[in-house]
Amino acid sequence: MYAAVIAAYTSSWDAKTDAYQKASSAGTDMRKYTTFEALADIERNLSAMKKAGQVTTGSPVIHPKVVNVTNAEIPKATVTDCVDTTNWTLIDKTTKKKVPLPSERLIKYACTATLERWGTKWMVTELTAQDQAC
Repeated sequence: MYAAVIAAYTSSWDAKTDAYQKASSAGTDMRKYTTFEALADIERNLSAMKKAGQVTTGSPVIHPKVVNVTNAEIPKATVTDCVDTTNWTLIDKTTKKKVPLPSERLIKYACTATLERWGTKWMVTELTAQDQAC
C-alpha cells in the first residue's frame, strides 16, 4: 500500500513538473493523480506563470515518505517530503534567461501531502509547501 501511495505522489509531481515546463496543465497527467481542489492551486500558479511569460526548466528532486495511512471508508495517507528545487529553474519563456527570485526563497523546503484512495487508485487531495527549510 505504501508503494502505491508513493507512486501516486511521485506521478503527481512528474505531471506538475511537465505542466510548469509549459505553464499549462493541458496534455499532462495532472487530473489523473490530483483532485480538483488540489489542482486549483496549481492552475492558479500556472495562470500567473503564463501571464508573466515564464516556464520552468529542469525538475525538482523529491524525497517522499509515507507517515500515516488510515483504513477508513475512504482510506487516507499523509506523505512528508523535502523538495529540492536546486535544478528546477524559473525562466523567461522568450529570452530563456533565469528569472530572479527573492533571496529568502527556500531552495529545499518541507512539503506535506494528503492522498485518498478513490477506487483502486490514490489521488493527491492536498499539497502544502511549508515555509520551512529541510
